[in-house]
Parts: sequence; C-alpha cells; structure tokens
Amino acid sequence: REIALAVALDDPRILPNLSPVGRTGAQGLFDLPYIRRLRADRPDLAHFEPAVLISSVSDGWIKLTVRAWISKIPRKDEIVSRYLKEVLTRLQADEIPVKAEVS
Repeated sequence: REIALAVALDDPRILPNLSPVGRTGAQGLFDLPYIRRLRADRPDLAHFEPAVLISSVSDGWIKLTVRAWISKIPRKDEIVSRYLKEVLTRLQADEIPVKAEVS
C-alpha cells in the first residue's frame, strides 16, 4: 500500500502534483459559472490526493484499489501503464513477490 501511494505521489501527472501554472488552471476550472453554482466554496486540490484502498485479503495475497486523478485525460492509458510499471519495479526492488492482475 505504501509503495503504491508513494508512486502516485511522486508522479507529476497525478494530482495534486501540478506546476504553479497547472495549479492555477485547475483551480480556475472550479470558477467556471456552471460549476460555481454547484459549490459553496473554492475547493482545495488536496481533495484530489491519490488513495490506495485494501479491497480484499486472502491467503497469500492482498488486492489493492488505487484511485487517482490525472492531469492529462487523453493520455490516461499511458499514465496508468507507467504508474503500474513503476509500482511493480519498486515492489520487486523490495523483494516483495507479486502476482499482477490489472482490471
């Protein structure tokens, strides 16, 4: 769980990791008139922190669910693929046996 979360927090394409310009742009989206009517206050980008949840535990394995917001939606598949590859690399570096199943 810690490795999966650390990889998400290290990836510049996963929110809330934004440059100052990107952060201003993201905050600006919430100021659009049709969205402003739906909320009472200006949202904090911390609400977009990645989350790693333990979905189930069985004999010898743990299933994790990762929830993350990405900054470039058209490149979603590439970002997810790189993220998963980095998680697997770090797990192997820590000598944690992995049976990867991506759904």
